Amino acid sequence: MAQDESAVTLTLFDFRIKFNTVHQHHFDDQDTDNNSLTCNFGMLKQKLRSKNRLAFSNKFEWEGEIDCSPDKEIYDVRISSTCSCILALTDSAFLVIDYSTHQIRTRIKTDCLYFTIEEDYDGLGNDALLTNRMGVVSKYDLKRFIHEKEECKPLWNYSIPDHGGFICDTVNWMNLDGRRLVIVLSQTHIHFIDSAFGMVADTGIPLENDNFVSGCIEVDRTNKNAIYFLAGSLNRYEYVNGDWIGKQHEISLGTTDGLFMDKVSGNLYFSGFQGVYAVKNTGEFLGKHDGSCSGLCIDDKSGLMYVGFGNMLTILR
Repeated sequence: MAQDESAVTLTLFDFRIKFNTVHQHHFDDQDTDNNSLTCNFGMLKQKLRSKNRLAFSNKFEWEGEIDCSPDKEIYDVRISSTCSCILALTDSAFLVIDYSTHQIRTRIKTDCLYFTIEEDYDGLGNDALLTNRMGVVSKYDLKRFIHEKEECKPLWNYSIPDHGGFICDTVNWMNLDGRRLVIVLSQTHIHFIDSAFGMVADTGIPLENDNFVSGCIEVDRTNKNAIYFLAGSLNRYEYVNGDWIGKQHEISLGTTDGLFMDKVSGNLYFSGFQGVYAVKNTGEFLGKHDGSCSGLCIDDKSGLMYVGFGNMLTILR
């Protein structure tokens, strides 16, 4: 409310259109701090994210699809509520797809094979893009990356020690006892990097010589201090009193590409050339969707699953 009781300032946030857009209509001469509005907009969207959605049904019913041609293959997919977009990684580019219309907004060339999105990395509702290219991990502000495209400079780079050339270049992040850590893999360890500064943290998980990690490392979205990965068996490691405690569950899946947990049900979803497998976090089989596919994710707001099948991004419910 302005000093003049007959004048007000009305700010409208439109979530249907391009990210970070604020429509303002001023009924007086009072200036508005645009930086403050941007921060408030991000935090408002963060708070309005649905927390009461249903779990993924495991019925794998077709809901829709997004044609990503002329790109030949989709490697992985993630969703940013802050930027109102679906981010799909193909064989040659990041595709920024409008969350509501499913239209491709822009195409950003890249040769990385693995990525993820770190939500609310700055505490102001903004997301970060984490990429792993042949053992070099980079972090970008996602809004800036979409705007500046190939010219965008990373917030930091980190070279994984003892990377080798024949390992999975997975990348993920977690909140471990209040610390934001980026999760990466070398030939001998699962490494944890401080997300704020790109420096190695003081925790890590050694791998057995024959413990080959297939696909991705996923965070336990129902327990912030635990991770899952497939290495012969289904491995779960939980951080307890300063130590990583491991537990294995027998499971027969072969080679996989993607791994994602539904934070509502706690079920795990593996994807690969044999299809999408749904399993409990104890390894118990729940269901399958046939068809050779790549990465996948589940929308935190709707509970829909997005899966890459060739150059088509298929949506399942």
